[in-house]
Amino acid sequence: MAFLDFLRARKPDSGQITELRIGEVMPFVEERAGEKKAVMEKEVPAKFSEIKHLIRETRELLKDLDKAKIEESGNKRFRKAARTAKRDSIKRINAVLHKIEPPFSSEPETVRDYCFESLSVLRQKIHSGARSLAYTSALLKDVMREIGSKIEALEHLFSELVETIKRNSIIFEKGRLFSLVSGVEEEMNELDKSESELLELKKALEAITKARSQAATSLETLLNSAPAAELKSLEERKKKLMLEKLELRNQLINTVAGAGRPLRKLSNLVSKEKYFLGRESLHALLLFLDDPIKLFRQDPKGEKFKALLKELKGAIVSEKLGFKEKEREKKLAEIDRLLKFDFFSSFFWKENELEKELNEISTKESSMQLKKEVDELKRRVVELEHDFNQTSNAVRELSVKIAALKAKKAESLEALGRALSKLTGEKIKIVEEAQEPKPEKPNYGSKNQAG
Repeated sequence: MAFLDFLRARKPDSGQITELRIGEVMPFVEERAGEKKAVMEKEVPAKFSEIKHLIRETRELLKDLDKAKIEESGNKRFRKAARTAKRDSIKRINAVLHKIEPPFSSEPETVRDYCFESLSVLRQKIHSGARSLAYTSALLKDVMREIGSKIEALEHLFSELVETIKRNSIIFEKGRLFSLVSGVEEEMNELDKSESELLELKKALEAITKARSQAATSLETLLNSAPAAELKSLEERKKKLMLEKLELRNQLINTVAGAGRPLRKLSNLVSKEKYFLGRESLHALLLFLDDPIKLFRQDPKGEKFKALLKELKGAIVSEKLGFKEKEREKKLAEIDRLLKFDFFSSFFWKENELEKELNEISTKESSMQLKKEVDELKRRVVELEHDFNQTSNAVRELSVKIAALKAKKAESLEALGRALSKLTGEKIKIVEEAQEPKPEKPNYGSKNQAG
């Protein structure tokens, strides 16, 4: 109760700022609202009683108006319009009275909405029916004057209630304030959660960085050790052999490249059934056009390829491929060269020797424990590098999110402070951490002299 006594004893003057932590806002609002409890306990109920009384009286007057007769003598057209206007006036006013019936709920927000809406209904609906009321008043002046007096009294009461609500708005805005506070608390909780997550991510990143460094150091140490010299020599020899193997295959492709265009022409004739090839030659043709290496893997001596070349030569000689004489002679010379070429010695045997040595190296490497350790460390370094990149990205993304959450929280605290200042007429600032209170003052909010 010390805090409440302190608030009662000392109101902030116009030059002071009241600093509140988020958890202190609602108790502060409750205290300020409690100081104005007479509004809800006395003023509002009293005016509601008057409203109910006026509504009952107005309804009785409407019954009298309904019973009142409009004389037949005089301007018939005017009196007919007056009868219609009377019915419209009774219906309109009854509808308004129904809408402005005081609510059963005494919740401040319900009372506030009811008062503002009822005043609006009175002003809009009654004034919009002014013509009907004027017709009725012209012939039934006394009863309409009394009804008008009651309506004016109701409008006056609602105007007073609206002004009362505005002067004591903190009572009627507690629900909205509670929503604002809840929203800020959710933002703060999300920020706390994100900051905790960021802390864990940074710890994980630190551990990954350390492990990556250790793995890289261990790999470097292992590769620079004396036993690694033989492994390094084997790897260098392996790379050289792989390059030789690739070069040999490129040489093979370049060697048979000249037959490519004529064979494609021959394939076109075969597909159009203008030339016939045996099964083996057709198979060789399809493999060659897909990838010459595939053909020579199945035909290392080049026998099937040479059989295909003989078919190609016959097609060229018979002028079925459409080559002109000069080009035809050139293609025939290229085919003759390939028919004499020793594919086995030039390529297959050499590739076989390369493959044999590569297999020997792989077998020797696989038997070396050092090789296994090196491969494991390399795999470990790659994994840790991947983990490092992923965690680093997560840290960056979460840092951006936290910066946005902090900015949003600051805006929300400022907005809450403005709302409280407007409702209380005091200067209020919502802070993350209030200053340490002096012993004689409550441990709840603090006051700073505005600069």
